[in-house]
Order: sequence, then structure tokens, then C-alpha cells
Amino acid sequence: MSKLSEYIEKELKRGFSKKRIRDALLDVGYSKKVIEREFEKSREGEFPQHKTPRIPHLGSILLSIFTLIVITGIVLWFSPLLKEKADCSRLAFDERSECYTQKALLEEDITYCSSVTTNSFECFANLAVKKNDISLCHENYDCIVIFGMEKQDSSVCNNVIERKREQCINEIEREVS
Repeated sequence: MSKLSEYIEKELKRGFSKKRIRDALLDVGYSKKVIEREFEKSREGEFPQHKTPRIPHLGSILLSIFTLIVITGIVLWFSPLLKEKADCSRLAFDERSECYTQKALLEEDITYCSSVTTNSFECFANLAVKKNDISLCHENYDCIVIFGMEKQDSSVCNNVIERKREQCINEIEREVS
């Protein structure tokens, strides 16, 4: 190995860039041709910080494309649901609650009920009746009463706090009779 090759390798090991080493050698009188030939002879493989960045593997590229397709598919799958929910928000304030309630019943999706601004318990009650699931009332008195009236079942009042239980039973039995 020539002294020039040794010098180049020593400077690369010390962390200097090829450009800096090349410029220093040009300044002391070495020709570009000689410098390039010595760089080619040097064992650059030992100095990864000076390597030209490698092009990503085909597998990495394919994985990135697959991920992008999956994410796009998910966005496109859910965008109609987001659009439909947004459609209700464009309505006049007094019409929104009815719109969200109808969407909740149509899609059997309780999340729409949380967007209802007036008498949301009615949305929860109607969905609870449709799904025959009292738990959707979340212990809301009005919701439970509506559920009981629709199902003609005063036993649902057991889901109401004790001090309102008798009132609940009376309301349902009055409606049923």
C-alpha cells in the first residue's frame, strides 16, 4: 500500500470527508487523477460514514407502497361515514337532533346519539328499544321510562335509583293501561 493510500485511510478513520482529504491533497500538489486512483485503492468499506447512501431494497419500497395503499383504503372506507355525520351538522340547529337520531336508528350506531343536542335521551331510548338493550340508556331515568313504555315492562325500573323507582313504575303502568 502506498504512503498516499495509507494517508487517505488514516484521514478517513479520523472522520474527515473525502472532499476535505481531496482538497488538502490538491493543495499540496497531487493531481486529481492520482488522488482518484488512490481513493479507489483505499479500503472505503471500512468507513461506512463515507459511503454513498444505498438505494433502499425493493422489499422496503414494496412495504411502503403496501402501507400507503392500506392507509388510503381505510380513509376511503370511513370517509362516507364521516361525510354522513357531517351532513347533519350542516342542518339548522333545531333539525340536527332529529337527523342524528335517524342516523343512529338507521345505522344502529349509538355514537350519533352523543351529537344530539336536545333530548338526547330519546335517541338513546329509541336505539335501546330497537336493539332491545336497556344498557344503552346508561341509567338515564327518561330513557328507561321510554324503554319500559315501548316494551310494556315496568321491571326495567329496577335500573332506576330507588327514590325514583315507584314514579317510573307508575309512569309505565299508566301508559300501558
